[in-house]
Amino acid sequence: MRLRCCALGLVPALLAGCGTSPRQAQEAVIAELPRQRLVDFQNLETFPGNVVCGEWQGKSPDGEFRNFLPFIVIDGKADPEPALEAVNFYCNNDPRVWLYEKRGIAPLDPSNTALKQIRTELRALETALRAYYTDHSALPTTQDGLQSLLEASKSRKTDELAGPYLDAVPSDPWGQPYRYRNDSLGGVEPEYELKSLGRDNAPGGEYEDADVSIKDMDYIEHALSLR
Repeated sequence: MRLRCCALGLVPALLAGCGTSPRQAQEAVIAELPRQRLVDFQNLETFPGNVVCGEWQGKSPDGEFRNFLPFIVIDGKADPEPALEAVNFYCNNDPRVWLYEKRGIAPLDPSNTALKQIRTELRALETALRAYYTDHSALPTTQDGLQSLLEASKSRKTDELAGPYLDAVPSDPWGQPYRYRNDSLGGVEPEYELKSLGRDNAPGGEYEDADVSIKDMDYIEHALSLR
């Protein structure tokens, strides 16, 4: 299916022929784009977890249409330039299978109490690291590690003491430390790795031995939300 939409919204003649979810997805994508006179859409499809995927095409400054690009809309929020990995995960009738095949993570249901603990603790550490970054304009070094979150230190922004950000650094369900590495290279957004290596405390593995990274947390939470 291929639909053409004006930048101010779908033309009225198309509204009756569009399902609500795909229609809203197109409008959400247009809202995220730079000003466009005309946008084409094709191959719209819905997937579990309130996901709509498809392709969009806009006019270039010289009036020519660009190549079609994939998009994802999740719960009404559009990403008009998603990574290929995100397309493969979200535009999938069973994302849980993808997580097992690509990451070894399973089962993705309430019975997996270890995964529930990891999810809670990685999110708490993520929040603490964001607060640290806000105060210091930098993340803890790899050498200093997560212990930096337990200490008050002078803020680079205010010269006042900031922190601590946690009462204690948690361990994963098997009593092993979460692995942290500062990957920042001076960009606008801080980059870091934060993960559990699983029960075997070694890279790779599946089920309880699988690595679980903060970078996969949006995928995991989406998969857990599916019925």
